[in-house]
Amino acid sequence: MEMWFVWGFLAILAYDGVLMAIFSWMVQSEKFKKYRIRTPTSYRITKARKAINIGLNGLLSLCFFWAVFYHFHESLMYFNQKASPVLMFGEVLGSLMLYDFMYYFLHRGMHHPKAMKYVHGVHHYARFPTSPESIYLHPAENIAGLSLLMIAISLVGPVSAVSMLII
Repeated sequence: MEMWFVWGFLAILAYDGVLMAIFSWMVQSEKFKKYRIRTPTSYRITKARKAINIGLNGLLSLCFFWAVFYHFHESLMYFNQKASPVLMFGEVLGSLMLYDFMYYFLHRGMHHPKAMKYVHGVHHYARFPTSPESIYLHPAENIAGLSLLMIAISLVGPVSAVSMLII
């Protein structure tokens, strides 16, 4: 794997972390209170429990990505040739559209009573979802969603390493 890709991957993860921290601050900030649809009087999830779930799911996602890239990077992306901006746009758009289409069916399946009770219900436990709560998930649902993303990329691709970073 190219070293610039590893550094790019880490830079994007850092950027995503900063972005999520900003969104979390905005949700808690009194300055942005007037933009809220409603302000909850109580939460079903404690801040500590939310932080633990989101943090562990983030760690699980990192481990998953690292394992997939380590073992399957040749079938997911290519490094040896440059891709034109039009090709990269097509790779990103195609991968994300296919992923979104497949995720729709995964999400519908998660609303089956048994899946809802044991897996997807964790996500719906958040009463007033914000950006951090969107990734408040059961680990099985997290892995299922990430697996669908990798399948969508492999069906479209292999894609350029830059397209992979954008995706």
